[in-house]
Amino acid sequence: MKTILILAALAMVPVSAQYSTPMRDVDNVGRNPTAFTANFSVAGSAFSGSVNLPAVPSGKRLVIDHITINGMLFPTDTASIALTMTSGGSLVLHYLPFPHVGSIGSLDLCVGTFPVTFVADPGSTVNVVFARNQTNYSLTASYTVSIAGHYVTLP
Repeated sequence: MKTILILAALAMVPVSAQYSTPMRDVDNVGRNPTAFTANFSVAGSAFSGSVNLPAVPSGKRLVIDHITINGMLFPTDTASIALTMTSGGSLVLHYLPFPHVGSIGSLDLCVGTFPVTFVADPGSTVNVVFARNQTNYSLTASYTVSIAGHYVTLP
């Protein structure tokens, strides 16, 4: 009897790993990257201009990680960029400065690059608004806003 117990204790039993649920990284930025570039012009007589980005797909949330803006202004003008979106069920407004970084001829070059974390709800539209206080109404200006981010799939 003792011999049988010792042999049973020494018998090899295969063991395999068991997982209760599959493992996956649902927030991996590289899985759903996205980028948008909005080019728009503001007529010399206009105070502001805007452009809508494509709607956020249903079942996903848009996370904006980085924004770059550039354009030209008269040296006496100032401007700002605003992004509006629905986040958490509420309409939110994010302002970004539009800093002067140098001159090209009689115009100032304005460039800004901003690491951000803005979140837009599924089905919502991100609206990019450029506003300026112009002193010279003859300049029709072109501006570019580049946005990089990623989608997060909702459960």
